[in-house]
Amino acid sequence: MYVLCADVAESGPSANNFRRWTLVGFERVEHAFTTSITDTLCHPTVECLLHGYVDICKNEFSSTTFVTKILVLPGNLLDLMTNQDISYQSHLVGDGTTLKWRKSSSKEDSRRAAKYLIDHTDISPYTESTLTSTIRSAAKSGELSFRSVGRTQGITNLREWFEKRVKPNTISLTRENYLTALANSFELITIGDPAKTDFGSSRQREFGQQWTDFTRGYLGEIAVKRFFQERFDVEVALRQRESEEGVEEYLPTDVTEVRTESGGFRPTESTLSVKTSKLGSMWLAIPSNQLGHSSAFTLAKIGIPLNHLSIFLKETNALETMLGYVDREDAREILESIPDFQNIPAYIPGFAWQEDYRQGTLDIHEASKVAHVRGGIGKRPETPPEGYSRMNVQGLGDPNEEYLASLGALHWRTSEWEEFLDRL
Repeated sequence: MYVLCADVAESGPSANNFRRWTLVGFERVEHAFTTSITDTLCHPTVECLLHGYVDICKNEFSSTTFVTKILVLPGNLLDLMTNQDISYQSHLVGDGTTLKWRKSSSKEDSRRAAKYLIDHTDISPYTESTLTSTIRSAAKSGELSFRSVGRTQGITNLREWFEKRVKPNTISLTRENYLTALANSFELITIGDPAKTDFGSSRQREFGQQWTDFTRGYLGEIAVKRFFQERFDVEVALRQRESEEGVEEYLPTDVTEVRTESGGFRPTESTLSVKTSKLGSMWLAIPSNQLGHSSAFTLAKIGIPLNHLSIFLKETNALETMLGYVDREDAREILESIPDFQNIPAYIPGFAWQEDYRQGTLDIHEASKVAHVRGGIGKRPETPPEGYSRMNVQGLGDPNEEYLASLGALHWRTSEWEEFLDRL
């Protein structure tokens, strides 16, 4: 059950007068949702669905009378309204290649940007959803370039960024890659000794979450090995770090060996530490006790779907026994609702040298009350700037890691990767 409120001009409750919809709390809602959906509401199908769910009441705000529609809506109607078709054409400005992007509507505008790329280039192995997450992260982490467009900002290098940075640095993980990672992580968390708590807290993690976290870690390892092999014809060997205590999270993996021309492996002269995360991640964050361990650091962002375990159960026919306990029609509907496996995008946005962290500078925006770290690379200050009571990191809050690199500050060009490989 959900509640949506709309302030309507005094002229009447016509859908054309709806100014703004605000989704206010109930289950499955993490943040307030605000968007302009006038076009959707004017659609006859939606108007028909709205019938019977409207209760009109009047309130006064600043001596001006408004009619407020309180809508109690079923989930399927909410999905229709929040997953409306969003067109990007009206957001193109200038020469038609600059796309408006508003921080206050970052998810909506990132989706518009994804639709733009879908119409202008091959986005595989990304889907609209995974590409939207990647764009949103890139916009906030400094990967994309902006210019002023009236009172808002516009992305100027969207297609260039995707075709020259994202695509060459993306590996399409196959079903075989996924099953290998799933099996390895299952082995580790069942007969290994992983800790059962979230990193940095005492909250217990259930088995499904832990299985997903470790699967993502193994997929990152596979992605990096394939990246060097397929892009640079260099075969590397990786080794996961050892811990004397139970593993609290999937530990970083180190590139420790490289294959020689004679066919054998030799130890690397420089070490690359590999971390994994979700596609929406904005930072390559390193704890101070790990900085001296490696010569360089990289990140593999894995687009593993939230429902990956249900896809696995369906494709391996493991659902048959469980669905024998539900109604036959419901079982058929369940199976039809679970999508088939699709290749998983793994984006490697670049790398940073150890000295980059030691010598770099973070971009700290001093707002009215709180200082925000929003870009750059370097060591996070131990105390907020003078005059500020606290400081947070955009997208991370108050992280445990002392050294931070926004993705926009990483080395990612072919020549920079080749320089790293020369050091190996």
